Amino acid sequence: MAPVPIAYEYEFSSPSPIRLANIINENASLREYGIIAVPWQNGLFEEGGENLAGLIEYHTGLNFGAHLDGSSREEARDFLLNSPKIDGVPSIWLTKTDGTPGVESELISPILAAGRAGDVENRLILAAISAAGAQVNTVCCGLHIHFGAISEHGHLKALRRPGQTQTAALYGVPLKRAQITLAEMYAYFQPVIDSILPRSRRGSRRVCGGCELPAAGNWWLGDKGENNAGKSAFIHNPRQPAGGSGGSEGRYYKINFAALDLHGTVEFRQHQGTLNPTKAIMWGRVCAAFWARAVNPAYNHLDCRQFSVNVGGLCSFLGLGQKTHRYLMGRARRFDFPRIARGAYDKSRGRQVRSARHRETLRPSRSGTTPRER
Repeated sequence: MAPVPIAYEYEFSSPSPIRLANIINENASLREYGIIAVPWQNGLFEEGGENLAGLIEYHTGLNFGAHLDGSSREEARDFLLNSPKIDGVPSIWLTKTDGTPGVESELISPILAAGRAGDVENRLILAAISAAGAQVNTVCCGLHIHFGAISEHGHLKALRRPGQTQTAALYGVPLKRAQITLAEMYAYFQPVIDSILPRSRRGSRRVCGGCELPAAGNWWLGDKGENNAGKSAFIHNPRQPAGGSGGSEGRYYKINFAALDLHGTVEFRQHQGTLNPTKAIMWGRVCAAFWARAVNPAYNHLDCRQFSVNVGGLCSFLGLGQKTHRYLMGRARRFDFPRIARGAYDKSRGRQVRSARHRETLRPSRSGTTPRER
């Protein structure tokens, strides 16, 4: 199952949230496509204090009052972000302040359709913002992407059983197993990810990409195949939930597991801020593939350690296409990582394997090699 992003979160050093919303709402191409923006501040429109339902009705002619009246700020925001785009209903993006030094505004997308439709929205909205003179400080600003795990919305319950509550899923085995798997895969390929991002997004400087994932040996990260007792104790402990390390500091990592507690999502935070839609879309594909490998049992037979730590190995493991592979190679070469930019690329190795016979060809032997490699 390929997960759908809950939201792309773009951070900008300018303009302000109000100005950013006006740029979007005054753009004829965006309005024709059905994209509008709502400035968000404590559940109120920032100009004049109109309520959110009234503002949306003003822009669209649609009455959302039945959904939003009496809702808390968080419930209203979740409704907007998680309402799938249908005919006659606009694609509603939110603009807000962020609070990070050097970041004046943040633009949050609704759920974007997988594939071309979501890509088109990203391209249209970033083109309009760029033409209006928006600016991004890549040291301070980031691009954050959320994926559904256990949210309350039906199409985002990737790790919830039918009828299970979000809280119960947070303590459940599937989510905790997926969290460990994702952390291990991302940490294994961390040198490759660093090679495709600028210097400011590497390492553990919090203001940039967030901190490195916790060291191997912690409950949410152990070398694959090692520390099994610690991982098993965490996975099967009914009193220990999945999620971050606790408190607001739990979100400041390359992968933010603390978002599970708040939104039922997993957030990827390492990428720098950008106005380039190709960078945003390609990064979204990489993150989506990582999350799919962690969530979908069909990929359980794949072991990241059987793939080289280079661009070819990453793309083979994630089953990415030739276009994404060429793009990532170019990024690694641009940042002067020629060795990581290399590597044999075999998309079929990372595809979903259904037959037992084919699965056996990828199973590691005691020597650590696969039949394909022997």
